[in-house]
Amino acid sequence: MELLKWNEGNNSGRGIGCVSWDGAVHADQFWRHYSFGNVKRTAFLRDLMDTSNPLMGKLKEKKKHVKGRCAECRWLDICGGTSGCGPRRLPAMSGPRTRPATSPTKRSR
Repeated sequence: MELLKWNEGNNSGRGIGCVSWDGAVHADQFWRHYSFGNVKRTAFLRDLMDTSNPLMGKLKEKKKHVKGRCAECRWLDICGGTSGCGPRRLPAMSGPRTRPATSPTKRSR
């Protein structure tokens, strides 16, 4: 349980990054819809560490930006707001979907 708390769920943009075929830098392999930079122009780690990008800044401190029912959840210390309960949303955003419309919005239990 302590390891889960330490990890705080999905580490996209914090401990994980992805470079696509064209050099675009993404928070992880599922973030192809948003690029933080390009390795053809800047260093990979520089793009992933650049918190001047508001979205990357929120990924680095994701728990601080969790809203709604997730903010009150007893499992927040473990998932950090990224477990996928209910609609799959970026914890830093309280509105638009961050997954393609074809993604399931509810997990089967």
